[in-house]
Amino acid sequence: MLAQHPEYQQKCRDELEEVLKDKEDIDWSDLTKLQYLTMCIKETLRIRPPVPAISRQLDQPLTFKSKTHNVPPTTLAKGSFAGVQIFSLHRNVHVWEEPEVFNPDRFTQDNIKKRSPHAFLPFSAGSRNCIGQNFAMNEMKIAVGQIIRKYELYIDDDTPDTVMETALVLRSTNGIMIKIRKI
Repeated sequence: MLAQHPEYQQKCRDELEEVLKDKEDIDWSDLTKLQYLTMCIKETLRIRPPVPAISRQLDQPLTFKSKTHNVPPTTLAKGSFAGVQIFSLHRNVHVWEEPEVFNPDRFTQDNIKKRSPHAFLPFSAGSRNCIGQNFAMNEMKIAVGQIIRKYELYIDDDTPDTVMETALVLRSTNGIMIKIRKI
Protein backbone atom coordinates (compact mmCIF):
# COMPACT_ATOMS: atom_id res chain seq x y z
CA MET A 1 0.00 0.00 0.00
CA LEU A 2 2.90 2.36 0.68
CA ALA A 3 4.22 1.72 -2.84
CA GLN A 4 0.83 2.80 -4.21
CA HIS A 5 0.73 5.87 -1.97
CA PRO A 6 4.12 7.63 -1.96
CA GLU A 7 2.77 10.58 0.04
CA TYR A 8 2.05 8.29 3.01
CA GLN A 9 5.34 6.49 2.54
CA GLN A 10 7.13 9.84 2.81
CA LYS A 11 5.21 10.74 5.98
CA CYS A 12 6.34 7.44 7.49
CA ARG A 13 9.93 8.11 6.41
CA ASP A 14 9.79 11.60 7.94
CA GLU A 15 8.47 10.16 11.21
CA LEU A 16 11.23 7.54 11.26
CA GLU A 17 13.84 10.25 10.72
CA GLU A 18 12.36 12.37 13.51
CA VAL A 19 12.14 9.49 16.00
CA LEU A 20 15.37 7.68 15.17
CA LYS A 21 17.61 10.60 14.21
CA ASP A 22 20.98 9.02 13.29
CA LYS A 23 20.40 5.64 14.95
CA GLU A 24 20.83 2.67 12.65
CA ASP A 25 18.45 0.34 14.47
CA ILE A 26 14.92 0.72 15.77
CA ASP A 27 14.93 0.14 19.54
CA TRP A 28 12.05 -1.29 21.56
CA SER A 29 11.40 2.15 23.07
CA ASP A 30 11.03 3.65 19.57
CA LEU A 31 8.13 1.42 18.54
CA THR A 32 5.43 3.31 20.45
CA LYS A 33 6.66 6.59 18.95
CA LEU A 34 6.09 5.38 15.40
CA GLN A 35 2.43 6.34 15.41
CA TYR A 36 2.01 7.26 11.75
CA LEU A 37 3.76 4.10 10.58
CA THR A 38 1.42 2.15 12.88
CA MET A 39 -1.59 3.87 11.33
CA CYS A 40 -0.38 2.94 7.83
CA ILE A 41 0.14 -0.68 8.84
CA LYS A 42 -3.33 -0.84 10.41
CA GLU A 43 -4.93 0.67 7.31
CA THR A 44 -3.12 -1.90 5.18
CA LEU A 45 -4.42 -4.67 7.48
CA ARG A 46 -7.91 -3.23 7.12
CA ILE A 47 -7.80 -3.36 3.33
CA ARG A 48 -5.84 -6.62 3.14
CA PRO A 49 -6.63 -8.57 6.33
CA PRO A 50 -4.29 -11.57 6.60
CA VAL A 51 -7.15 -13.82 7.73
CA PRO A 52 -10.22 -12.76 5.73
CA ALA A 53 -12.79 -14.78 7.71
CA ILE A 54 -13.16 -16.63 11.00
CA SER A 55 -15.84 -18.81 12.53
CA ARG A 56 -16.82 -19.56 16.10
CA GLN A 57 -19.14 -22.06 17.75
CA LEU A 58 -21.57 -20.20 20.00
CA ASP A 59 -21.50 -21.09 23.69
CA GLN A 60 -24.75 -19.20 24.22
CA PRO A 61 -27.59 -17.99 21.96
CA LEU A 62 -26.86 -14.88 19.94
CA THR A 63 -29.62 -12.44 18.95
CA PHE A 64 -28.99 -9.64 16.50
CA LYS A 65 -31.06 -7.21 14.51
CA SER A 66 -30.42 -5.39 11.29
CA LYS A 67 -29.61 -1.70 11.36
CA THR A 68 -30.25 -1.40 7.64
CA HIS A 69 -33.31 -3.60 6.96
CA ASN A 70 -36.71 -3.70 8.61
CA VAL A 71 -36.70 -7.39 9.57
CA PRO A 72 -37.38 -9.07 12.91
CA PRO A 73 -34.40 -9.94 15.15
CA THR A 74 -32.67 -13.25 14.43
CA THR A 75 -31.40 -15.66 17.09
CA LEU A 76 -28.73 -18.27 16.53
CA ALA A 77 -28.93 -21.18 18.97
CA LYS A 78 -26.16 -22.25 21.32
CA GLY A 79 -23.87 -24.66 19.45
CA SER A 80 -24.41 -22.92 16.10
CA PHE A 81 -21.42 -21.88 14.06
CA ALA A 82 -21.20 -18.20 13.19
CA GLY A 83 -18.88 -16.80 10.58
CA VAL A 84 -17.34 -13.35 10.58
CA GLN A 85 -16.30 -12.08 7.18
CA ILE A 86 -13.44 -9.79 8.25
CA PHE A 87 -12.73 -8.84 4.64
CA SER A 88 -16.33 -7.60 4.26
CA LEU A 89 -16.45 -6.03 7.74
CA HIS A 90 -13.42 -3.91 6.88
CA ARG A 91 -15.26 -2.65 3.78
CA ASN A 92 -18.65 -2.06 5.40
CA VAL A 93 -19.89 1.37 4.25
CA HIS A 94 -21.86 1.71 7.49
CA VAL A 95 -18.61 1.54 9.45
CA TRP A 96 -15.96 2.92 7.12
CA GLU A 97 -16.38 6.02 4.98
CA GLU A 98 -15.05 5.33 1.47
CA PRO A 99 -13.85 1.87 2.51
CA GLU A 100 -11.90 1.17 -0.70
CA VAL A 101 -9.73 4.28 -0.19
CA PHE A 102 -6.40 3.91 1.64
CA ASN A 103 -6.59 6.46 4.46
CA PRO A 104 -4.30 5.94 7.50
CA ASP A 105 -6.06 8.79 9.32
CA ARG A 106 -8.87 6.34 10.10
CA PHE A 107 -6.57 5.21 12.91
CA THR A 108 -5.98 8.49 14.71
CA GLN A 109 -6.99 8.23 18.37
CA ASP A 110 -10.02 10.47 17.76
CA ASN A 111 -11.25 8.36 14.85
CA ILE A 112 -10.70 5.08 16.71
CA LYS A 113 -12.91 6.35 19.56
CA LYS A 114 -15.79 6.90 17.12
CA ARG A 115 -15.92 3.22 16.08
CA SER A 116 -16.81 -0.02 17.75
CA PRO A 117 -13.72 -1.89 18.95
CA HIS A 118 -15.00 -4.77 16.82
CA ALA A 119 -15.00 -2.81 13.55
CA PHE A 120 -11.31 -3.64 12.93
CA LEU A 121 -10.39 -7.30 13.44
CA PRO A 122 -7.18 -8.20 11.58
CA PHE A 123 -6.16 -10.44 14.49
CA SER A 124 -9.66 -11.54 15.53
CA ALA A 125 -10.96 -10.51 18.97
CA GLY A 126 -11.93 -11.84 22.35
CA SER A 127 -10.55 -14.93 24.02
CA ARG A 128 -9.53 -16.50 20.69
CA ASN A 129 -7.68 -13.56 19.23
CA CYS A 130 -4.15 -13.90 17.91
CA ILE A 131 -1.76 -14.18 20.85
CA GLY A 132 1.06 -12.93 18.63
CA GLN A 133 -0.60 -9.71 17.49
CA ASN A 134 1.70 -7.39 19.46
CA PHE A 135 4.75 -9.26 18.21
CA ALA A 136 3.41 -9.16 14.64
CA MET A 137 2.73 -5.41 14.80
CA ASN A 138 6.20 -4.71 16.22
CA GLU A 139 7.81 -6.98 13.63
CA MET A 140 5.98 -5.13 10.83
CA LYS A 141 7.00 -1.73 12.20
CA ILE A 142 10.65 -2.78 12.32
CA ALA A 143 10.68 -4.48 8.90
CA VAL A 144 8.74 -1.79 7.04
CA GLY A 145 10.53 0.99 8.91
CA GLN A 146 14.01 -0.30 8.13
CA ILE A 147 13.13 -0.86 4.47
CA ILE A 148 11.59 2.56 3.79
CA ARG A 149 14.42 4.35 5.58
CA LYS A 150 16.80 3.19 2.84
CA TYR A 151 14.55 2.44 -0.11
CA GLU A 152 11.64 3.95 -1.95
CA LEU A 153 8.87 1.49 -2.75
CA TYR A 154 6.93 2.35 -5.87
CA ILE A 155 4.81 1.06 -8.71
CA ASP A 156 4.56 2.39 -12.23
CA ASP A 157 2.66 1.66 -15.44
CA ASP A 158 4.84 -1.41 -16.07
CA THR A 159 4.05 -2.94 -12.66
CA PRO A 160 1.53 -5.79 -12.97
CA ASP A 161 -1.53 -5.68 -10.74
CA THR A 162 -1.38 -7.97 -7.74
CA VAL A 163 -4.02 -10.70 -7.89
CA MET A 164 -5.37 -11.60 -4.45
CA GLU A 165 -6.81 -15.00 -3.52
CA THR A 166 -8.93 -15.75 -0.49
CA ALA A 167 -8.15 -19.07 1.18
CA LEU A 168 -7.39 -19.68 4.84
CA VAL A 169 -5.28 -16.55 4.51
CA LEU A 170 -5.43 -13.70 2.02
CA ARG A 171 -2.50 -14.01 -0.35
CA SER A 172 -1.27 -12.95 -3.73
CA THR A 173 -1.35 -15.55 -6.50
CA ASN A 174 1.26 -13.71 -8.57
CA GLY A 175 3.61 -12.20 -5.99
CA ILE A 176 3.92 -8.79 -4.40
CA MET A 177 4.28 -6.40 -7.29
CA ILE A 178 6.36 -3.44 -6.19
CA LYS A 179 9.59 -1.85 -7.35
CA ILE A 180 12.38 -0.69 -5.08
CA ARG A 181 15.07 1.95 -5.50
CA LYS A 182 17.75 3.07 -3.09
CA ILE A 183 17.21 6.53 -1.65
